[in-house]
Amino acid sequence: MKEPVVTDSTCLIGLERIGHLDILPTLFAPILVPTEVQHEFGTLLPWLTVETPTDQALVAALKILVDDSEAEAIALAHEQGRRNYPG
Repeated sequence: MKEPVVTDSTCLIGLERIGHLDILPTLFAPILVPTEVQHEFGTLLPWLTVETPTDQALVAALKILVDDSEAEAIALAHEQGRRNYPG
């Protein structure tokens, strides 16, 4: 069984540059990216699922420390963690 994952554009761009984007869908499913990461990466791949984080207050707070796409990725990962590991 594959694990779900949230990725940011750094991972996507790095793997694309070395010709190994195929690693992600081999290891993970679903692979989620927030809308800002999708805009930054620019290519919509069939195995990427674009999802907007719902906690916009968390996104705004994170933007103080990191850029917009990283803030959305962190917030989305936090939300996914809460869905997959209730408690």
